[in-house]
Amino acid sequence: MQVRVVRAGGFAGIEEEVASVDTDATPSGPEIESRIEEIGFFDLPATLEEETGADLMRYEVTVSDGSRERTVTYSSDPSLDPSAEGGVRAELDAMVQQLIQLA
Repeated sequence: MQVRVVRAGGFAGIEEEVASVDTDATPSGPEIESRIEEIGFFDLPATLEEETGADLMRYEVTVSDGSRERTVTYSSDPSLDPSAEGGVRAELDAMVQQLIQLA
């Protein structure tokens, strides 16, 4: 499984790839794959409800697994209730931070 994360926004509005991970090539691969399945990544909408605020970081997460590929875009806002949207945004944030650490 291939997972790619692009971060954009913030005060500078910079867009950059912050992670590109092949789950078969890392010991954390099974955990990442499990997180992807647990949050139902392939069934999520292409864009989670966007927050207002020009300085928020926006993440674009793309997961490719064989014939399946899905990209989900969302804004990261630490002031939001972590349980909002069934906790999906919080789960995505946790996964993204893990992927960034691996990159």
